Amino acid sequence: MAIIIYFISIFMLWIFGRKLGTGFYFKHASYTSFVVPALVFPIKRILKKDILGYGRKLMFLYGAKGNENLFVIHWSMKIASFLLFSGFPVIYLTLDSPGIWATAISCMMPILGFFIPDIDLVSKINQKKASIMLDYPVFCTDIAVMAGAGLEIFNAWEHASEKNSRSIFYIEVRHVILKTSTGMLFQDALKEFSANLAISEIHTFVTIVNQ
Repeated sequence: MAIIIYFISIFMLWIFGRKLGTGFYFKHASYTSFVVPALVFPIKRILKKDILGYGRKLMFLYGAKGNENLFVIHWSMKIASFLLFSGFPVIYLTLDSPGIWATAISCMMPILGFFIPDIDLVSKINQKKASIMLDYPVFCTDIAVMAGAGLEIFNAWEHASEKNSRSIFYIEVRHVILKTSTGMLFQDALKEFSANLAISEIHTFVTIVNQ
């Protein structure tokens, strides 16, 4: 009976999720995506402030877009992961009669599921930081050499951006050029560049370039 109730609950969450859309999840816990949309709206009404500072971490990883909802979506993923990992003890304890230790270990699975999105989030943040700090010194050197050779700072920025086409850092570098070419002031584009990467070294670098 417990198995039937569990799967009916997950199925109902999936139906609500399909009705509401699937845009309410992040890559670092995409395995929860099919039930997260059904949880976002009630959690948004329960959580009135960012608990444990997830919003700041998520803004670093995903940028400032939709920042008022970032922590709500992350908490929805945590609860969704808890529910999905609850399937193991529900099925295991219903079909078998294990000993005390086996029961205790199986009951720890939902708790593990609750914290896995946090582990994934920290891992993705560390990967992004490592990627940025790998490209940042090279880009700074290129800018310094070209500026020292007499190029204006924007032209130096444009030439230096051609070095790498795939990394996170160089994608943001090219966004500066794109925004400037569509009418935004170079200084304002640099501020957004600094905000999107959100590392102290980048803030210092942007301040120096602006000056």
